[in-house]
Amino acid sequence: MPKKIVIIGGGIAGLTAGIYAQKKGFDSTIYEQHTLPGGLCTGWDREGCHIDGCISWLTGSGENHALGKIWREIRALGPDVPIYQPDAFVTVEDEGAVVSLSRDLEKMRRQLLELSPDDRFEIDRLCDAIAASKNLALPLLPPELLNLLDRLHALNSARAMQQISRQFGESLAQYAASFRHPAIRRALTAVIPEGCSSYTLVVTLGNICSDNGGRPAGGSRAMALRMADYYRSLGGQLVLDQAVERILIRDGQAVGVELCQEPENTEVRADYVVPATDLHVTLSTLLEGRFPAAMIDDRDRDPVTYPTPTSVQAAFAVDARLDDIPTDLDVPTAPYTFEEQSRERLSIRHYAYEPGFAPPGKTVLTALLPADYAWWDELAQDEAAYEAEKKRLGDDLVQAIVSRFPQWTDKVRCLDIATPLTYERTTSAWRGAWMPYLQTPRAERLFLRGQIKKVKHLYMAGQWLMPPGGLPIAVLTGRWAIQRICKAEKMAWRW
Repeated sequence: MPKKIVIIGGGIAGLTAGIYAQKKGFDSTIYEQHTLPGGLCTGWDREGCHIDGCISWLTGSGENHALGKIWREIRALGPDVPIYQPDAFVTVEDEGAVVSLSRDLEKMRRQLLELSPDDRFEIDRLCDAIAASKNLALPLLPPELLNLLDRLHALNSARAMQQISRQFGESLAQYAASFRHPAIRRALTAVIPEGCSSYTLVVTLGNICSDNGGRPAGGSRAMALRMADYYRSLGGQLVLDQAVERILIRDGQAVGVELCQEPENTEVRADYVVPATDLHVTLSTLLEGRFPAAMIDDRDRDPVTYPTPTSVQAAFAVDARLDDIPTDLDVPTAPYTFEEQSRERLSIRHYAYEPGFAPPGKTVLTALLPADYAWWDELAQDEAAYEAEKKRLGDDLVQAIVSRFPQWTDKVRCLDIATPLTYERTTSAWRGAWMPYLQTPRAERLFLRGQIKKVKHLYMAGQWLMPPGGLPIAVLTGRWAIQRICKAEKMAWRW
């Protein structure tokens, strides 16, 4: 009889774990609380349009990238899935100047130098670091399973990371201030949150400039559904709309889970349990706080050093094709109010390259606004006020967009406003965060092995286990969980 594995959470980490479990001959079941698989890697439909809720860029989208091989191994990507590579990661308009951070690194260098020759030293330093970061790679095996050669490769990559990290250790806002041209400063802070270390900017642009940061056709939901279909084809059981109450532990060993059901909860026994959930859910809910992690509590009490990124995503339908403008724009607008503050800039993305996202002749456009979870949580105590604010914000943003693109007057309508509470409700994400703690200059990196010393046969997976989080860590840790189970079962890992 094959050993039974219960996986909690049908996001990318859980689906990855399930696929590899089936490939290795285990009998696995994934329990997912939502009605769709994918977790944060999702999208939804409104008024005949599709709104993508996750992928800004997919690390490892290139076929020759180590992660790219895994994405294709688990059928998230494949030969029939085109990869869209935007010409520029972002195009910024600022006081009459236009800056495009091109995915062609030398083109980016030339354009920045033409705009601001006085910034030559910093431009060259940035571009040289981006070039160096292209060769950085995450290990494909858990650290404890690396052979000597793999350890040497991992050590060399870690040293390269540390060297770049030392050179770019200040916050992104501080680093951007070293450039003289205001438009370049604006462009650099439009890529990732300003509180992050500038090292994160370098690595992000390294992925983009190596063609390993593309966008799979069909978007986030389509990618998750491909994985779910593949998992089922391997014989895996994906149970949707089914929450797990707790992990069952007997004599220091995980022996199954208790499902949330009416009128009485149901116990499901298993040889191994893989919680592929938000780390807070795993520790506080599934394990009932029996194994507290001090390093998590300390980080939660210090949101300045360890912020978690939360956003409001506003989606719009535009009665026009937008093929003639860059997909990702940061532009000045007429003033609008967000979280009781006046704003005059907006970061927008359109999906003209995804014709299936909107009816013919129309285009879906989204705006992403960094948000304060506490502000929305307090507002939501009054449901009517919460809904009214979303309606007001949508109307306000329509006017802001039209102020920059007057040719779209009477052609833009708001489809949806997703707040941090939306993501918290649908995915159980901690405070609605779409990634774990951001890497600020003062932050100590959090590396968790995915195991609890006092609990055998439990192997965690998910983006919260190590930086930088996101889809790459989700897929790696899902794979690692099964690799660790294979080691416990004295099974060889081949492929």
